[in-house]
Amino acid sequence: MARAPGSAAAFACAIFAAAFLLFWFEPMYAKRLLPLFGGSASVWNVTLFFYQSVLLLSYVYVHLTTVRLPVKGQVGLHIILTLTALAFLPVDVPDKLTAAEQEMPYLTLLYVLALEIGPVFFIVASTSPLLQRWYNLARKSQSDNPYRLYAVSNAGSLLGLLSYPFLFEPTFSIAGQNIAWSLLFVALVASLCFLGIRAIRQQAVTSRRADVGTVAKHVTINIGQRTRWFLLSAVPSALLLAVTLHLATDIAAAPFIWVIPLAVYLVSFVFTFANRQVLKPSWMLELHTWCLMALAIYFFIQDAWWLFALHLAGLFSTCMVCHGRLAAEAPDPDRLTEFYFWLALGGACGGFFAAVIAPNMFATVAEYPLLLVAAVFLRPSDSPAERNQCLKSCAILLGFLGLVFSPLLLDAVDIDTSGTVFGTIYLGAVVLALLSLQKHTLRFGLAVSALFLAFVAQGEMNDDRHFRSFHGVYNVSNSLDNKVRLLFSGTTIHGAQALIPALRKEPLTYYNRAGPMGQVARVMEAVTPEAEIAAIGLGAGAITCLLPPPMNLTFIEIDTQVIEIASNPDLFTYLENCGSNTQITTGDGRLVISQAPEASYDAIVLDAFSSDSIPVHLLTREALDTYLSKLKANGLLILHLSNRFIDLVPVVSALARDRELTGLLQDYYPDFLAESQGGFASTWAVLAKNKKSLERLESSGNWEQLESGQADTAWSDDHADVFSQILWRKLLWGSQPKQVQSTIN
Repeated sequence: MARAPGSAAAFACAIFAAAFLLFWFEPMYAKRLLPLFGGSASVWNVTLFFYQSVLLLSYVYVHLTTVRLPVKGQVGLHIILTLTALAFLPVDVPDKLTAAEQEMPYLTLLYVLALEIGPVFFIVASTSPLLQRWYNLARKSQSDNPYRLYAVSNAGSLLGLLSYPFLFEPTFSIAGQNIAWSLLFVALVASLCFLGIRAIRQQAVTSRRADVGTVAKHVTINIGQRTRWFLLSAVPSALLLAVTLHLATDIAAAPFIWVIPLAVYLVSFVFTFANRQVLKPSWMLELHTWCLMALAIYFFIQDAWWLFALHLAGLFSTCMVCHGRLAAEAPDPDRLTEFYFWLALGGACGGFFAAVIAPNMFATVAEYPLLLVAAVFLRPSDSPAERNQCLKSCAILLGFLGLVFSPLLLDAVDIDTSGTVFGTIYLGAVVLALLSLQKHTLRFGLAVSALFLAFVAQGEMNDDRHFRSFHGVYNVSNSLDNKVRLLFSGTTIHGAQALIPALRKEPLTYYNRAGPMGQVARVMEAVTPEAEIAAIGLGAGAITCLLPPPMNLTFIEIDTQVIEIASNPDLFTYLENCGSNTQITTGDGRLVISQAPEASYDAIVLDAFSSDSIPVHLLTREALDTYLSKLKANGLLILHLSNRFIDLVPVVSALARDRELTGLLQDYYPDFLAESQGGFASTWAVLAKNKKSLERLESSGNWEQLESGQADTAWSDDHADVFSQILWRKLLWGSQPKQVQSTIN
């Protein structure tokens, strides 16, 4: 039956709008959840898994309704459900979590998402595939491909996703965004009613039995094809979350970092499901080959902009290969909803693996290289004749294993393999071997697996200890000369202690006695020797040796894994050696501080890091008001602002101006003596309610007055623009982490 002019455009616009709203909503609500869960980078991964799960349920709903109900019934049911979802607007977040809820962050986060946004998100997610189904029923001819609307949907998703960090987040408050989103959702409901009525008028309703019979006549789908759809969707979905966690750990748990990998993921759908193939599959296979080789070789190198780009290129090429195969195997449009169901099931299962199973199974982000290997085996298959050459494949694999493990074997017999000449020859041989195997899926997959295994084995030969929790990935290792033990979160050093017995009580890195925190500690010891101090963030516990009794120090640490690391005398002994005046409270620093009596602290130390960035909710106007209310009249707020990628000084300056505080700042660079004793360069700020509180500190070191910042730079719970504070020069050109070869004697 012919469609009225403009029908395709009307459906396309509605599908685009639904996808736009869906992916604007995702980072907007995830950001609102960050303060409840300590600003953890895992919030986005778990939230994304929830979104994928609801998307799966929406596809199940669309598939069942389109198979079981006539068009009139589909339209009526969906409009009723959509109107019901209006009762959940505008969406909200809980004020706080109970202690029991904080102990189960994964389940609590999923519960909050289901309770607060589940119905609304379900309706928006189901609108696009349902409209595509209605369009298919009313399409003019069999050559009018409804799968192009899948590309339109992903283009809308991409625009909505990128609009959030670059337009909505910097420009509008969270409350304003929430209202705007709710109004646009109402407009979407109106367009849905219009298109539903139009679909009823344009399509002659047939009986369910006749419709099902027609489907069965046109297409037969076997279990093997469904399994391929599932795997081709699951692996890129899981890889998306693994790459996101890998990148977000060292910059910030912020929407602008979240959206980049997801945008890459969505772009692959736009390209592969478009009517015209702009990027040829053969090109993508070649790119995938080179990205895999580069990632396998450089996976354990950190902190350079081109590696950031390499991880994204690896994700893009993997998605293009897998999603390209999905597009090539897309069934007849009459089976469209079933096809989308298997894509959604694979996406949800991949998300569940990366967001929930992997963090509880692996002590490192081991799922990332595992998923890269899995993607190799999803490349176009070898011919049956090549697959049957088992003996030849095994011989090639054994030869390649010998090649990639040769450095370990040579090291075992004391042959030096660290030279440039050997490294160049070795990498050249590996690359040539991989290139010779790239057209044989099984052999290439086994070879890439062996390469990743060799690098993992080389890392396991060290004495590193790995830990992982909802809030972070940690590594405890020794310096190259085995004189210092270091605590890493991601690639950032968060604590260190000398292994020489005589120096075990000497704070190192950012907390060395000559540095800013050491200067503050000496002033406090002289002025308020019985001070009550709260420190948000534990690390290795080095600060305890700067604040001796009769001072009382209370650490507030959200991650029980960090507490276990700092309290384990086999790893660090600061708490054992200097912590007689110390107690530790588990929980989010801001929430725990808010429960303390008014004016109860002489100082609050803010040193809570999520890898290399302070969680945003700890540096807002509302957070500052909480800290100030708990400080005594002459109390000090001490902030550790060292960061490789984000300039936090303008934010703190703006907060000080906004609340009429006085402040000091020190960019500390250790002299030769301090550096030889393990001191690191660092940036610290100290805020106080009156200038007199800072007079003695100002004269004790290289402190300077904190310049008055612009008021619009100050962050609030309702608006925090992290993107504008990025140190682009350091991010693009690299900021090397501190060397771990100590100079301690």
